[in-house]
Amino acid sequence: MPIPDDVRAVLLDVGGVFHLPDHDRIVDAMGRAGVTVDPAELDRAHYAGVRALTNFREGDRAVWLAYNRGYAAALGAGDRVEAVAEILLSEFTTGGVWTRIIPGSRDGLAELKARGVRLAIVSNADGSVEAQLADDGICQVGPGPGVEVDAVLDSSVVGVAKPDPRCSSSRWSAWTSHPSTRSTWATPPPPTSTAPPRPGSHRCSSIRTATTSIWR
Repeated sequence: MPIPDDVRAVLLDVGGVFHLPDHDRIVDAMGRAGVTVDPAELDRAHYAGVRALTNFREGDRAVWLAYNRGYAAALGAGDRVEAVAEILLSEFTTGGVWTRIIPGSRDGLAELKARGVRLAIVSNADGSVEAQLADDGICQVGPGPGVEVDAVLDSSVVGVAKPDPRCSSSRWSAWTSHPSTRSTWATPPPPTSTAPPRPGSHRCSSIRTATTSIWR
């Protein structure tokens, strides 16, 4: 999806845009559940989990259990979906799972930067996302090895989580409220898709703006 010429700001999520669950962690968790998985299917399983969500409330265990049911089903859990989903939920809760860098994601971000749009990361996270993105060479506020962005907003740091509009509006009102400025969200694929991004497919025109929420 090409970005309209009048978009001046892009707000990006992290999970499903830059990072996916670590393959080794998920293979081990599925093994404890007695399910052997093909690592090549793990990225696709994430997007199947996203598709299983009908709404989202941060901190709601039922929401994350629904995600893990979809994840487990996509990996062949069969009639053991409930038990496997509980094991996966425990693994995700342990932390440190979202560490697999999506191939091409940094390049896509760099292309957005080259277009001259303002960039911000807005993530429901545990306070570590800014350091993780910098350590991975993806992005940082100010000069550095990654793409320079205007802000990284971590829900645990700013004290409010998506979908609460305060997670972005308070920091961006100065430039998203201008009549000539539009902003767009770059998020994981919409619920109608289970296909993971192809390696290198995170181009400027397809960095997951498919679920755009555009404000004037």
